[in-house]
Amino acid sequence: MTAAVASAAAVRLGVLDVHGDIEQTVELAPLADRLGYTRYWIAEHPPQPSPLLVAAIVAGLTERIRVGTAGVLLHYYPPLRTAHDFQFLDRVFGGRIDAGFCPGIARSELAEPDRDGRDLSALIAAYDERAARLVRHLRNAPGAPDHDPTTAWTGRASSPIEIWSLGGARSGELAAALDLRFGYALLFRTSVDDPSAALRYRERCPHPYAVVAVAGVCAETDAAAEAIARAAPSPSFEARIVGSPARCRAALADLAARYAADEVVFADLCPPADRARCYELLASASS
Repeated sequence: MTAAVASAAAVRLGVLDVHGDIEQTVELAPLADRLGYTRYWIAEHPPQPSPLLVAAIVAGLTERIRVGTAGVLLHYYPPLRTAHDFQFLDRVFGGRIDAGFCPGIARSELAEPDRDGRDLSALIAAYDERAARLVRHLRNAPGAPDHDPTTAWTGRASSPIEIWSLGGARSGELAAALDLRFGYALLFRTSVDDPSAALRYRERCPHPYAVVAVAGVCAETDAAAEAIARAAPSPSFEARIVGSPARCRAALADLAARYAADEVVFADLCPPADRARCYELLASASS
């Protein structure tokens, strides 16, 4: 698909798992792999294990689909160690790993132990510099112009890992400056529907590739999907794509076109019993 437009007949579609339910994840990830989704991303919403651990399990259960984090909360992660962990997974799983990071902040009672006494305001102020360090370590390979053998993991894969800056407009600016892939987060209740952020990224990034992440519900009929969405509204996520496969197909195509997105990554807001069917229906809608 070209970078500019996604047609209603063929929206490239990935999965964003925001539920933190590992028992369901190990069932849904192989299903998403079989259904032809492009990627399976694991969100980080503490308290939970590191999404890197979950990504390792998902990658081990799948064969084709790309697997990644959406994304690690970089304020609480050491850039060098995190880069080596991503590189290890990418080598083990044949170049299928997406290294996604974001500037999210955990609740204070959860984040305090991971800060280990470091000042949060100082970490936030240093975010761009920490992101640049993570990217530098991820790209630290023999033959790179600034290769540093003293910090490079000697077992890293030979091909470059996909690196994703995830979030809003600021994350897009960082992605453009560092020549990264960009994921615009439109799934939260606080998210701003701002296609210009993605368009600015595309204009400024040397090698742009963008996705937009959105949440919703797909069911057999529009009425059934709306009923599911009303029954258990999420306090954090907004269901922007709700309906039958036909309605979802049109909405996904419109969203991809407005954001000039190469792909859409979908977070289902279904109860556990309806999640598998939601992904089956969405796969039929996007093919």
